[in-house]
Amino acid sequence: MKEKTIIVNLLPYVDNAKVDIRKLRDYCLNPDHDHGKHKARLFSSILGMNTE
Repeated sequence: MKEKTIIVNLLPYVDNAKVDIRKLRDYCLNPDHDHGKHKARLFSSILGMNTE
């Protein structure tokens, strides 16, 4: 039996997506932010991303 490949567009209109760099830097990548620190840990450990 052949396997089927399914391609799913997870983010509609991805070409129009905009990211506010301040939200990434000051929240998602900030290990000292009260709420963002957990996201910062994940970004660092899984993606190797940080503010440095």
